Amino acid sequence: MDVDVALLQETCTPPPDVLDTIELGPYKPWLGESYTATALRPPRVVKLSNRVEVEWYEQVEPHRGTLGPRQMPASGIGLWDAATVTAVDGGEPFNVVSMYAAWQRSHTNVGSRSLYPDASAHRIISDMTVLVPSYSGDGPEHRIVAAGDLNVCFGDSSTFTCRAQTIIDRMAVNGGGIVDHCGGRKVYHLA
Repeated sequence: MDVDVALLQETCTPPPDVLDTIELGPYKPWLGESYTATALRPPRVVKLSNRVEVEWYEQVEPHRGTLGPRQMPASGIGLWDAATVTAVDGGEPFNVVSMYAAWQRSHTNVGSRSLYPDASAHRIISDMTVLVPSYSGDGPEHRIVAAGDLNVCFGDSSTFTCRAQTIIDRMAVNGGGIVDHCGGRKVYHLA
C-alpha cells in the first residue's frame, strides 16, 4: 500500500513473515497491577517504511511529577499508543495516536448491566492533552493525528449519541475535527 505508518487497534502478535518488514514501539502498554498482558489487545503505532523515523512514547503511571521527553501518563489500561513521526527527507515532525475506546460495564451498584465506551474515550483525550502546548492558543502549533475505534455511533437522539457527542466536543476544544468517518470509526486531526 506504500504506507509509512499504521495506527492499528485490537492488535495481536504480528505473524513471523512480516516481523522483518515492520517496526513496533519498544514499550508495552501501562497495565497497572491487576491486569495481565494476555488479556489485552492494545492499539499500536507501526512503522512500515524507511521514509520516516518513529519515536514512541512510553506509557507511565499518571503522576504529578516531571515526565521524561518520551513519556506520557496513561490513565487507562491499554487505550492508546503514541509516537512522533518525522519524514527522513525533512518536514515538520508530528505526533500520532492510535486509540481504542474499550467497552466498560456499569458498576453493579447502579442496577444496570449497560456497556459504554465514552469513559475510555475521555481517558484517551485526557492523556493526549499533554501533547497540546497551551490552553490559550498562544503556544507553538501542535500537530497530532489521532485515529482509532471509539466504539461510538451518531445519528439518533439517544442518550448514547448524546454521550458520544461529548467526545467530539472535547476533541474540538483541543483543536480537532473529523477528517474521515467510516463504518462507525472516526479519524481526527488535531491541528
